[in-house]
Amino acid sequence: MKLKPTFETEAYIAAGGYFAIRQENSMGEEDTILLSPEQLRAVMAYARVQLRTSKTWWDAEDVD
Repeated sequence: MKLKPTFETEAYIAAGGYFAIRQENSMGEEDTILLSPEQLRAVMAYARVQLRTSKTWWDAEDVD
């Protein structure tokens, strides 16, 4: 079984009201993603659908 890498993740509300996700990448560098409230709602809705409808979404080779 091949497991995908998992990295420690920090989530917080950043300046300007953005939802921030900070994570160290595989190169040892830090990445921060800023999502507006609208983007966060869209990501959460997408994740809910994936969790309900796909039992193997984490293992999927083809990700949109």
